[in-house]
Amino acid sequence: MGVLSRLYAVKTDFNFAKAWKIMIPMSLLLVIGSIVALSVNGLNLAIDFRGGAVWEVPSKTMTTSEAEEVLAEFDKSNGSKVQSVTDSNGVRIVRVQAEKAKNITEAQEIAAKLAEAADVDIEDVATNTVGPSWGKSITQDAIRALIVFFIVIAAYMSWTLEWRMAVSALVAVVHDVIITVGFYAVLGFEVTPATVISVLTILGFSLYDTIVVYDRVREIADRYDRTGNYTYSAMMRRALNQVLMRSINTTLVATLPVLAILVVGGILYGQATLEDFSLALLVGLIAGAYSSIGVASPLTVWLKEREPKYVKIRQRAKDRGTEDAANWIRLDAPLASATSAAAAAGASAAAGPRPSPLAAKAAQYQRDHPPRVPLTDHDDDGDHPPRPRKQGKKR
Repeated sequence: MGVLSRLYAVKTDFNFAKAWKIMIPMSLLLVIGSIVALSVNGLNLAIDFRGGAVWEVPSKTMTTSEAEEVLAEFDKSNGSKVQSVTDSNGVRIVRVQAEKAKNITEAQEIAAKLAEAADVDIEDVATNTVGPSWGKSITQDAIRALIVFFIVIAAYMSWTLEWRMAVSALVAVVHDVIITVGFYAVLGFEVTPATVISVLTILGFSLYDTIVVYDRVREIADRYDRTGNYTYSAMMRRALNQVLMRSINTTLVATLPVLAILVVGGILYGQATLEDFSLALLVGLIAGAYSSIGVASPLTVWLKEREPKYVKIRQRAKDRGTEDAANWIRLDAPLASATSAAAAAGASAAAGPRPSPLAAKAAQYQRDHPPRVPLTDHDDDGDHPPRPRKQGKKR
């Protein structure tokens, strides 16, 4: 049976503990690299955040290079962005973003130069001015949304699951956000309001994938905790193997439409909003699927293994030399130990309390020394029938 067949049949038994030895350092490197890139390069904020002017020129012949030459004449090339897009009516538009003009006169002069380069009337050139206050308002609202999101999710998961799982899930979400932001800082992609919306969207997906794992490991813990033979690492390993195919399918189903939007809407048709939204969403979806296995799960195991119950289980396994067996729940008999333990517990409960050692010795002595039966008036060998009793004299 191939790997794919075993995945669909839920018969895989990957040792995720070994994979974590690679995934955890990789995550640390990605997070550190993202923070360094964010500190050194910063983010390429769109005009909506830093303020500026936008000129939209309808033209079939004007190139982006010609628009950049016009901006260079007015010393507006620094931080500028020129795109060729197509509106809903099929009209090609050259969208020019640059720093805000010094005054209305300069903005009109730039519009006139762009109209001349595109060979259109100046009335056809649309000019819009965006102030930085609107971008700051979006940023503040996004930060508030993140804070409220973390508080609500932490409270909900602590109530429904436990605080160790809640902490691990939130660390995984922070991991996804930092890597996504670092991706933009390294490659220099522009951060727009659509990017912010995408980052907020990926948080939900990351938590969904993590909660699926937590729900499964909680069911497995309910089955195997009663035996006292398995570590929490073994139960997490079994849970991840059971939900692995589900996580892969969920990620593929969520990623394919986003990839289609990015390629068709953003790259082929040049829709900047679709490109900004889908790019951040794609990176976040991949990071979320990865973090549920490589960040949230090992951190949960690390926290749970420090509970006194699991500390005793691991120490007992070490003393017996069976630590490897305690870290692995076999697939061939997944419920044998739990069932036998439950049956033994049920039988013990049905039999009632165990007798004291003194009472047990007394019972054993009675079994070894049964009471002697008094001899009857017939022979011991039983070969002769008993003699009849004498009858009294009749009166």
